[in-house]
Amino acid sequence: MIERQVIVTWHTPEEKLPPDGAIVLVTVSGKGDNVCFDHTFGLAEFYSDEDWVLETNLLDDFTIHAWADIEPYQG
Repeated sequence: MIERQVIVTWHTPEEKLPPDGAIVLVTVSGKGDNVCFDHTFGLAEFYSDEDWVLETNLLDDFTIHAWADIEPYQG
């Protein structure tokens, strides 16, 4: 029998925020010029004075649904 291991913990932004400036794995939905993301994986940074900054600037209006540390992925 193959066992699955959970190696990351997902957090909603309402329950916990990442440390300032940390790059984290996120699930994001939003729209921009010629693109539409729906619960897509991406990388983002959180700054308490600026809010979320996505690695890609394709989205003008977006929602972060959840985030996880990338340290278990050797981030």
